[in-house]
Amino acid sequence: MNDSNARARARRGPEPISKLLPELARAAGWATLVELAQLRAAWPRVVGATVAAHSAPERLQNGRLTVTVDSSPWLTQLGFFKQKMQAQSNAVLGAERVTEVFLVVGRVGGGAPREKRPERPVSPAADAAVERMVAEVADPEVRDALRALVLRDLRQGRGPRGHEG
Repeated sequence: MNDSNARARARRGPEPISKLLPELARAAGWATLVELAQLRAAWPRVVGATVAAHSAPERLQNGRLTVTVDSSPWLTQLGFFKQKMQAQSNAVLGAERVTEVFLVVGRVGGGAPREKRPERPVSPAADAAVERMVAEVADPEVRDALRALVLRDLRQGRGPRGHEG
């Protein structure tokens, strides 16, 4: 930066941070992250509130926008609107940054966590079987962790057949 630019900037006064952030992000290699954040913030405008409740932009890399949807029916439905999502996303970004929209089924961020399975008691026979199994583990910390893991699975009904109590 030369001295005349610095003097001109000093005469204008401080610049708003909103003007500086995009340039800083580009210089630091964060431009794609900033664009993804812009898309996430504008997602209800891009796809509408109903669709936004079932989908979210997850990644923007080399022009490919990956959008997670929460179920196969939504994936099928949104497949018909990929070009519109691409155009609307580019409108939000103010440039042709999205060249492809890729849809995947998964957990849409910020949603409610999955319900925990109800726990049920572990039978004395199952408890004894777990103790026999973990008794062979020499490291006490690993043994305790393994015991806790197996007992949790048994309480949630995911244990091995014959040990479900």
